[in-house]
Amino acid sequence: MKGFWSGIGVVTEQSRFDWARHWRRVLVRGLAIGIGGLMWVATPAIAASTLTMPIQEGAALFSMNCVACHIHGQNLIIPEKNLHYETLRTYGMYSADAIMWQVRHGKNIMPAFGDQFSPEQLEAIAAYVMDQAQQDWKTTSD
Repeated sequence: MKGFWSGIGVVTEQSRFDWARHWRRVLVRGLAIGIGGLMWVATPAIAASTLTMPIQEGAALFSMNCVACHIHGQNLIIPEKNLHYETLRTYGMYSADAIMWQVRHGKNIMPAFGDQFSPEQLEAIAAYVMDQAQQDWKTTSD
Protein backbone atom coordinates (compact mmCIF):
# COMPACT_ATOMS: atom_id res chain seq x y z
CA MET A 1 0.00 0.00 0.00
CA LYS A 2 2.82 2.42 0.81
CA GLY A 3 4.06 2.42 -2.78
CA PHE A 4 0.57 3.09 -4.11
CA TRP A 5 -0.05 6.16 -1.91
CA SER A 6 3.31 7.69 -2.58
CA GLY A 7 2.86 7.14 -6.30
CA ILE A 8 -0.29 9.25 -6.51
CA GLY A 9 1.15 12.27 -4.71
CA VAL A 10 0.22 11.71 -1.09
CA VAL A 11 2.78 13.45 1.15
CA THR A 12 4.90 11.05 3.13
CA GLU A 13 7.81 11.65 5.52
CA GLN A 14 10.23 10.77 2.73
CA SER A 15 8.69 13.24 0.28
CA ARG A 16 8.69 16.09 2.86
CA PHE A 17 12.41 15.53 3.42
CA ASP A 18 13.06 15.63 -0.35
CA TRP A 19 11.15 18.91 -0.73
CA ALA A 20 12.99 20.49 2.16
CA ARG A 21 16.29 19.41 0.65
CA HIS A 22 15.24 20.70 -2.75
CA TRP A 23 14.28 24.15 -1.41
CA ARG A 24 17.51 24.39 0.60
CA ARG A 25 19.44 23.74 -2.60
CA VAL A 26 17.38 26.33 -4.47
CA LEU A 27 17.97 28.88 -1.71
CA VAL A 28 21.72 28.20 -1.53
CA ARG A 29 22.08 28.37 -5.32
CA GLY A 30 20.05 31.58 -5.43
CA LEU A 31 22.22 33.14 -2.76
CA ALA A 32 25.36 32.04 -4.56
CA ILE A 33 24.14 33.53 -7.83
CA GLY A 34 23.09 36.74 -6.07
CA ILE A 35 26.42 37.10 -4.28
CA GLY A 36 28.29 36.28 -7.48
CA GLY A 37 26.30 38.92 -9.34
CA LEU A 38 27.00 41.46 -6.63
CA MET A 39 30.71 40.71 -6.82
CA TRP A 40 30.62 41.09 -10.60
CA VAL A 41 28.98 44.50 -10.28
CA ALA A 42 31.30 45.60 -7.46
CA THR A 43 34.53 44.43 -9.13
CA PRO A 44 35.18 47.64 -11.12
CA ALA A 45 34.85 49.75 -7.97
CA ILE A 46 37.13 47.41 -6.04
CA ALA A 47 39.63 47.37 -8.91
CA ALA A 48 39.59 51.17 -9.14
CA SER A 49 40.21 51.57 -5.43
CA THR A 50 43.06 49.04 -5.46
CA LEU A 51 44.66 50.86 -8.39
CA THR A 52 44.55 54.26 -6.70
CA MET A 53 46.15 52.94 -3.51
CA PRO A 54 49.58 52.26 -5.12
CA ILE A 55 49.41 55.54 -7.04
CA GLN A 56 48.73 57.48 -3.84
CA GLU A 57 51.55 55.68 -2.06
CA GLY A 58 53.77 56.26 -5.09
CA ALA A 59 52.95 59.97 -5.02
CA ALA A 60 54.02 60.21 -1.38
CA LEU A 61 57.24 58.27 -1.99
CA PHE A 62 58.00 60.33 -5.11
CA SER A 63 57.47 63.57 -3.16
CA MET A 64 59.85 62.45 -0.43
CA ASN A 65 62.59 60.99 -2.61
CA CYS A 66 62.44 62.05 -6.25
CA VAL A 67 60.94 65.52 -6.49
CA ALA A 68 64.27 67.29 -5.85
CA CYS A 69 65.40 66.31 -9.34
CA HIS A 70 62.08 65.43 -11.00
CA ILE A 71 59.62 68.17 -10.00
CA HIS A 72 56.56 68.07 -12.30
CA GLY A 73 58.18 65.21 -14.23
CA GLN A 74 61.17 67.28 -15.26
CA ASN A 75 64.81 66.27 -15.00
CA LEU A 76 66.74 69.17 -13.51
CA ILE A 77 70.11 67.53 -14.21
CA ILE A 78 69.61 66.26 -17.79
CA PRO A 79 66.48 68.09 -19.06
CA GLU A 80 66.03 65.98 -22.19
CA LYS A 81 65.66 62.82 -20.07
CA ASN A 82 62.51 63.83 -18.23
CA LEU A 83 59.57 61.72 -17.04
CA HIS A 84 57.07 62.79 -19.68
CA TYR A 85 55.26 60.12 -21.68
CA GLU A 86 56.98 60.67 -25.04
CA THR A 87 60.43 60.79 -23.45
CA LEU A 88 59.85 57.61 -21.47
CA ARG A 89 58.60 55.86 -24.65
CA THR A 90 61.54 57.15 -26.70
CA TYR A 91 64.09 55.77 -24.25
CA GLY A 92 62.23 52.49 -23.59
CA MET A 93 61.41 53.50 -20.03
CA TYR A 94 57.61 53.48 -20.14
CA SER A 95 57.10 50.24 -18.21
CA ALA A 96 56.89 49.45 -14.54
CA ASP A 97 59.84 47.06 -14.82
CA ALA A 98 62.09 49.67 -16.46
CA ILE A 99 61.21 52.35 -13.93
CA MET A 100 61.64 50.00 -10.96
CA TRP A 101 65.00 48.80 -12.29
CA GLN A 102 66.29 52.34 -12.74
CA VAL A 103 65.16 53.45 -9.28
CA ARG A 104 66.81 50.42 -7.68
CA HIS A 105 70.04 50.44 -9.76
CA GLY A 106 70.40 54.06 -10.89
CA LYS A 107 71.66 55.12 -14.30
CA ASN A 108 74.16 57.73 -15.45
CA ILE A 109 74.04 60.48 -12.82
CA MET A 110 70.87 59.18 -11.13
CA PRO A 111 71.81 57.48 -7.88
CA ALA A 112 70.83 53.91 -7.11
CA PHE A 113 68.32 53.66 -4.29
CA GLY A 114 69.18 49.98 -3.85
CA ASP A 115 67.08 48.24 -1.23
CA GLN A 116 65.75 51.49 0.24
CA PHE A 117 62.33 50.61 -1.23
CA SER A 118 60.40 47.36 -0.94
CA PRO A 119 59.17 45.74 -4.17
CA GLU A 120 55.67 47.05 -3.39
CA GLN A 121 57.00 50.57 -2.92
CA LEU A 122 58.90 50.36 -6.21
CA GLU A 123 55.70 49.25 -7.93
CA ALA A 124 53.86 52.18 -6.35
CA ILE A 125 56.49 54.67 -7.56
CA ALA A 126 56.39 53.18 -11.06
CA ALA A 127 52.57 53.29 -11.09
CA TYR A 128 52.63 56.94 -10.04
CA VAL A 129 55.24 57.94 -12.63
CA MET A 130 53.38 56.14 -15.42
CA ASP A 131 50.05 57.63 -14.33
CA GLN A 132 51.47 61.14 -14.22
CA ALA A 133 53.29 60.68 -17.53
CA GLN A 134 49.99 59.75 -19.21
CA GLN A 135 48.47 62.95 -17.83
CA ASP A 136 51.57 65.00 -18.76
CA TRP A 137 52.08 65.71 -15.05
CA LYS A 138 49.06 68.04 -15.01
CA THR A 139 47.44 66.60 -11.85
CA THR A 140 50.51 66.64 -9.68
CA SER A 141 50.81 68.97 -6.72
CA ASP A 142 54.62 68.64 -6.58
